[in-house]
Amino acid sequence: MSSPKRRLEATRSVAHRIGEGAVIDVQMHNEASVAGRTTMSIGINLESAQVPDRRYVADTANAIYSDDRIKFLFGQTKLDGGLRSLLIINFAADRLETFLASVDAMQQPSLREIIDHLQLQKVTLEEISREPEQTTSLVANLIGAGVSGREACLDFYHISPFSIVKISSTHKVALDPVVRIHIRTALFEALIDRLKQIKQQVPTGEQT
Repeated sequence: MSSPKRRLEATRSVAHRIGEGAVIDVQMHNEASVAGRTTMSIGINLESAQVPDRRYVADTANAIYSDDRIKFLFGQTKLDGGLRSLLIINFAADRLETFLASVDAMQQPSLREIIDHLQLQKVTLEEISREPEQTTSLVANLIGAGVSGREACLDFYHISPFSIVKISSTHKVALDPVVRIHIRTALFEALIDRLKQIKQQVPTGEQT
């Protein structure tokens, strides 16, 4: 029978806490800044990440910047107008630049090429200022986006601080799948344009 000391050591050696999410490998890179400091960046391949179980079909969308967070607003509309439900996703503002860069990196075809090929009409985002009775709020700090023709989807994930501090020693991260948003491609483009406007409000030193 093992002693209490050995059991304690075994507990400390656990890399990621149970329930943090699926554990996947990450790529780590050391980068030297202009100031001579060395920073570490990580690359996460979401193709190996678990797809979120929760799904939400968004008829309308918008985003606002408040309290160092991007609030994604996704709504379902009633047939006679107004919102039936609203999903608010609080997203870390310092991760916005990374997400927009991943969208700009889409090639063969790019988002712009898809829009032009299908001749999709420009969408104007509707202002969402009132919360319907069915309103839910979630948190995320990582997004994966996919576009195919007139349909797009956004997979939101969250990496907890507990998991982040383990990355340097394990080269792995636990991703908690939050929700998958189904959205029209034209609405997705309008949302990206809105996020690029918000990016100008986020302090440069806080963007990654």
